[in-house]
Amino acid sequence: MKEINPLFRITKDRRTKTWVVARTDLPHEHHTHFKDLNGCFKLIHLFEKGIKPNHPYLKEAMLRITTPEEWDGFREENKGC
Repeated sequence: MKEINPLFRITKDRRTKTWVVARTDLPHEHHTHFKDLNGCFKLIHLFEKGIKPNHPYLKEAMLRITTPEEWDGFREENKGC
């Protein structure tokens, strides 16, 4: 598997058959689910760049894995991305 930021853990939920992205430095409620592994990597990439996603599902996922302070410090994603 691709090397990821140590702030995150990606696991497969066998019951729901989804991928779970969880923060390793925050309580378990800071996690989100994806059907596709690429979505996990996209979310982590946007987090590392400090970008708020435009896509509604990615935006909700980012809100789940960030603190309010982190979210407020992120910038809006360019429409062309």
